[in-house]
Amino acid sequence: MKGHFIAFEGANGVGKSTIIKKIYDRLCFEGREIVLTKEPSNTKMGLLSREIANEIAGKSLACLVASDRFYHVENIILPEINKGKIVLSDRNILSAFVFNKMDGISFEYTERLYEGITYPKVIILLYASPQIVYERLKKRDELTRYEKVRIGYEQEVINESVRYLRKRNIEIYEVSTEVSEIETTKRVYDIINQYSKL
Repeated sequence: MKGHFIAFEGANGVGKSTIIKKIYDRLCFEGREIVLTKEPSNTKMGLLSREIANEIAGKSLACLVASDRFYHVENIILPEINKGKIVLSDRNILSAFVFNKMDGISFEYTERLYEGITYPKVIILLYASPQIVYERLKKRDELTRYEKVRIGYEQEVINESVRYLRKRNIEIYEVSTEVSEIETTKRVYDIINQYSKL
């Protein structure tokens, strides 16, 4: 059976972790072989990039995150795909373009940085209005520097990144989280079901 690599993306506070967990639970309940992972990963490189993301920026951070992402894809994601499993990743390549751009790095540089990496079969982009995302973020104890930017800025960069990747034939499906969790989960489930049967 053919495996699949599906990434969940979206602005901080949009509800990625909640929806991906619900999808994971549903697919597991159906008896499907699912791997749930995230980026930055739980490797030493991933943990380091999380730890210092508020302290360094620009190409230094971009290259550290890229090292973690290459390792994650090559040593965790691809082996599971080759076993016929469906891999769900909380963040992947779209986040690279978004956060690098927010750090002043061009899309062209990011594309070169990730030359040769395996992209997801499909990207599920979760979105909500900037005001809703802002209200959700206010409930957090601590914000990252990416979450402290003006309201709506991250979504603007996401939209710009999506346009760039779509020109490179990357499949990106946008799903609103402004509706109920049940509705959002159903929409995402239908997309995954469609692609996992190909």
